Amino acid sequence: MPTQLDKDDITKLNRANPEQKHGFKKNFNRTLTAIILFVLCGLSYFLFLVISTSGQVFTNTDEPSCSNWFCNVRNGFSRLPQVFGGARLKGQSEGRTNILVLGVDATGESGLSDTILIASLYHKEKKIVTVNIPRDTLVEYKGNRSKINELYGDAEGFRSGSGATELATFLSKELGIDIQYWALTNFQGSEKLVDIVGGIDVDIDNSFTDCEYPSKFYTYLPCQNFKKGMESMNGERALVYARSRHGDNGEGSDFARSRRQSIVIQALLQKVKNQNVFQSLSKFTEILNLLGNNVRTNITPGELKSVVSFGKEIDLKTSFLRVNWAVGNGFLCDTQDQTFGYYIYYCADKVSDNDSSSNFNGQVMGVKPLIQTKAKNLAQKSIQNLLEQAMLDKTAGTEIAILGNGAKSAQKIYNVLTDHQFFSSFSSVSINNYYTKIPVTPTPEKITVYILDKNLEKTIKERLDDNTNSNYINYTIKNELDPKVVLPIKNQTAKIIFWLE
Repeated sequence: MPTQLDKDDITKLNRANPEQKHGFKKNFNRTLTAIILFVLCGLSYFLFLVISTSGQVFTNTDEPSCSNWFCNVRNGFSRLPQVFGGARLKGQSEGRTNILVLGVDATGESGLSDTILIASLYHKEKKIVTVNIPRDTLVEYKGNRSKINELYGDAEGFRSGSGATELATFLSKELGIDIQYWALTNFQGSEKLVDIVGGIDVDIDNSFTDCEYPSKFYTYLPCQNFKKGMESMNGERALVYARSRHGDNGEGSDFARSRRQSIVIQALLQKVKNQNVFQSLSKFTEILNLLGNNVRTNITPGELKSVVSFGKEIDLKTSFLRVNWAVGNGFLCDTQDQTFGYYIYYCADKVSDNDSSSNFNGQVMGVKPLIQTKAKNLAQKSIQNLLEQAMLDKTAGTEIAILGNGAKSAQKIYNVLTDHQFFSSFSSVSINNYYTKIPVTPTPEKITVYILDKNLEKTIKERLDDNTNSNYINYTIKNELDPKVVLPIKNQTAKIIFWLE
């Protein structure tokens, strides 16, 4: 412990060396100034990155496309108030906001749109529904016929930067809905985004193997195997799963690929929701760089914040639904010819109608028919009632048992439930009209529908009450089985039972 003499000596030394004390202050001030300048430079760079990225990503077709950083910064400054603000989404007042999602080989360049998907946000119901538009669908655009995946590139050829807007406008007119927004991304950006968030957990709904997936070196990757169930995937693995087109077990079609792309989008949204990827400044900066190089959209920054808020409010595991347009759904048919190769079109009203690509009556998207065809009407009805369609699709695999003993209505009920002319048909319907535990059917018949899952009641009622084909059915609904109802062993797991007596 220093004595008083020691303290006095120290004081004398300090007084004897004033320049030493001054030097310490000078060095401290320099260090503090350097730290402040470093922080200011970092903030300035971050702000510059936000501004320039905003100018790149959040585009406006009324403005000329940017080709240099100065143009991006200028446009970004005009959007700066929106970056830190909020905005109400278009369509929110009407209850539905539609976003066209496009996947292309490279943003800002003419080419093929490999993914064409409409995502609808239902504000009141708190649900997201996606529907794919098959890339091989035949369309007519500006007097020329081609597949719809070429329309983006054709529009870019007419005017650079207009491809996504033109495709959104085309589909809005064709399907009778207002597509307010569009978002365009390339697949390289999608792969990197999955890696930035630390990978995603994908719920694989069907096992398959693809031994013909192309590598980056114009060869093939080793056989890619996917097993049903949950799998944690990095960006490369998720991209292979989403884009595979030569898989077995029914996964080799573009329709199956569209379904898988929607599954990956759902998994990615779930991952972003579960973790705050913007807490880390370095990760946020990485995301900004990624967006600037790989994404274009007409959604403003404020509107994007509203989309993110909407996603946080819902349970993506139960409230993310999908509709998969495919040949055989009641309004889409396919064929092949020398002009377009394989293509998809609206089915003809009559089998005798000429289905060649040179002689259609409203079977090509973009062509106004002389008389509204049944197939086109069903397609529009499907999109305009997308949430109801998604609920039907979700329950389409529900096990249904039709039990009677010589009941006249048995076959009619079966036909109504499995008729492809409706939005969707149930795929697991069994019929046993020789079930001896039911008394011989008297006249009139008594039809009781036991719906053991109340969530399915609305769907079943809509199907039974649709009198399009004069298939009127008089029935009673119950949610619990009567003691007299004894089910066959093979129907023990059925959620819906038609008991005809």
